[in-house]
Amino acid sequence: MKIKKLLIKKIDLRNSINDDIETPHIDDFETNISEQYYDENQNLLKEITFDSYGDKLDVYEYEYDDKNRLVNSKLYIEEQLSEEKKYEYDANNNRVKKIRIFESGISDYTIYNYNEKNLLIKKITYYDDGEIESTQDFVYDDNMNLINSFIYDEDNKVQYELKNKYENNLLKEYLVNDFPNKDYKKTICSYYDNGLKQNEFVFNYKEKLIYKTTYQYDNNNNNTILIEETQDTYSKIVQEYDNKRLISKKEFDKDNICLNSQVRNYDNYGILLFTIYENLVMPQNIISSYKVINIYEFYN
Repeated sequence: MKIKKLLIKKIDLRNSINDDIETPHIDDFETNISEQYYDENQNLLKEITFDSYGDKLDVYEYEYDDKNRLVNSKLYIEEQLSEEKKYEYDANNNRVKKIRIFESGISDYTIYNYNEKNLLIKKITYYDDGEIESTQDFVYDDNMNLINSFIYDEDNKVQYELKNKYENNLLKEYLVNDFPNKDYKKTICSYYDNGLKQNEFVFNYKEKLIYKTTYQYDNNNNNTILIEETQDTYSKIVQEYDNKRLISKKEFDKDNICLNSQVRNYDNYGILLFTIYENLVMPQNIISSYKVINIYEFYN
């Protein structure tokens, strides 16, 4: 089945009163979240987003060529064209140019360069007067893994640096240095024997551990447990699957108290029909509960 239209709606099911926080009781308050339209090749043609009151917020429109490549996108805010992007491609379907035109009339454009393996090696963004705004270089190893990337400003000063190290084609370490924001992070990764990621350890410029992530999987390689820890915070996310389809997700704190949850419901074709969300607090009082419903129209 091919989707023609998808309307996503939110229904507030329940807001309860906590002993410490007075919360208004709301039943079945219904609002639209987004409205999406697709062509028969399942390319997104148009998306309308709505605010929390159900009023129209932004409108995105997309155009494609006969090869299903995105060639134009437009963003409307309050029914006024805010930004337009145009794209061009080479014979290998690589994007070679992007033009941005803003509501003010100011524009810029980006040129993409590739090597003989069709790997992106340089991206240069120009102001509308042809002066360079920024440049980004990409370097790969013999296995086509990205090992270095640098972003330079208009004065050719390095603004951003990425360095990757691999072992058996698995990313073992990567360093990100955002110079203007003085943000340095080094991440070290470990893996299970089957190549799935087991841990990520994030260090600051003083080599102090600031963040740790642990991954666990089921026999279908679905990520069932995700634990994120800092010095002051702890979060454990538990996910259940029906084969490859996510059917439930819960977040727990360090005391193993469930903070929030979601349950997904599908039809016999595997199409997501609705998701129920609940936000919880101690001692398991439901503060808010809402349902997100997907309403489809299909091509004949």
